[in-house]
Formats: sequence, C-alpha cells, structure tokens
Amino acid sequence: MRIGFHVEIQRKMQAEVDEVFSLDKTSFNWNDIRRLDYMEMVIKEVMRLHPVTPIVMRHLHQPLTLGN
Repeated sequence: MRIGFHVEIQRKMQAEVDEVFSLDKTSFNWNDIRRLDYMEMVIKEVMRLHPVTPIVMRHLHQPLTLGN
C-alpha cells in the first residue's frame, strides 16, 4: 500500500487515532470513528488511486453514429 512510503502521513494518521482513542478511554462508539477526518481522506485517496474493482474498458465491434 502506498501509505508505507509516506512516513509523515502515517504520523498524522497515528496522531489523529491517538487523539480520538486516548488511552484513558475505556470504550468508543461510531461518533468517535466519525472524528477520524484525516484517516477518511487518506482512505478515499488510496481508493481513488487503487480502485477496489477493476476499470472495465468497453470496445465497439462496429462503428456507432450518435445523432445525425
């Protein structure tokens, strides 16, 4: 995964996780997870660069004319 090449991004993500899920907190909920804004941005960017599904290329077998 590309994140392994970007140490500064890893540090920012870790800092955000440490802030949201502090050691003195005994439980967490979905509201805590929603606070991981930077993590969400990184995940979306990785998914944009490396989509989960392959891109399907379509080819015409014969010419197609649209309109007139």
